Amino acid sequence: MIHLGCDLQTWIILTAVGSVTWWPVVILLSHVYGCTYGVTLAMLILSVPYVHIPQTVIDSVWRTMKRQMSVVYMETPDPLGAAPEVTLLLPHGFLSIEAIAVYTNWILDQKIRDSTVYVDTAVGYTLPGAAVVFKLFGLVSGILKHANIEKQMRAQTAVAAMPGGFGDAVAGSKQEQIVFLGTTSYWIKQCKKHGYALRIFHVYNGSDMIIQSAWGIRTRARIAARYHIPLVLPTAINKVSSLTVRCVHYPPDLIPTVDTVQADLVRYTTIDRQSPLFPDPLKTYTILAAL
Repeated sequence: MIHLGCDLQTWIILTAVGSVTWWPVVILLSHVYGCTYGVTLAMLILSVPYVHIPQTVIDSVWRTMKRQMSVVYMETPDPLGAAPEVTLLLPHGFLSIEAIAVYTNWILDQKIRDSTVYVDTAVGYTLPGAAVVFKLFGLVSGILKHANIEKQMRAQTAVAAMPGGFGDAVAGSKQEQIVFLGTTSYWIKQCKKHGYALRIFHVYNGSDMIIQSAWGIRTRARIAARYHIPLVLPTAINKVSSLTVRCVHYPPDLIPTVDTVQADLVRYTTIDRQSPLFPDPLKTYTILAAL
């Protein structure tokens, strides 16, 4: 069943989903009104992600999200240590909203300031509306902009990322959840280089806000991951008010390999499936380092 209402959650979903249809509209209008009109419209759309969002608006959105979505941990997360942290959010689902909600709850509870969450650079031109939505949460597009990440990590400030990219967004349905580790190896390297701890939030119902078709899910995920194309097939909007999370924490002197992260997530998922807190024991979970 589709739940639609005039709340922040639904507005975000409709804004971001709608943005993917802008490019076919541009092509149609270019054909009807001429190339100059189409190019002008395309340039306006591409400028949308550069809209400035005041910090007061971002703070208000954070508070609203915290009220709308509660976070339930399988175990109490390890507390913050002296070292700064890289936080990886997995899986981020169709629109990343669940992962954003988990991180928003965390940084507000821990009173973390000046944190930046990096998302796929392709968002800016494939989903301009989604890029604006991300900015409402203080997120920065540019997971491939190494210079920006280096600058922030040299300053020893908090950094978070959604390493699965578009491959992660495609890889969830009611029957199966594929958790794609994506650029995790890059972030592991950065942690070792700059003396960061690594924290991973595995959101078990991180793809449940938008229900997707399972048709060709692995093929779509591989294409999305390789070519940065959001091959999502949404079928319904689902109300999600409680997020179930496993937090895995590695201190700076015990930063793992990707294989270790994969093995740890598989092990914890196997254990957590036995818990009454687990959101859907019937769903198949697969943790993959590469698609």
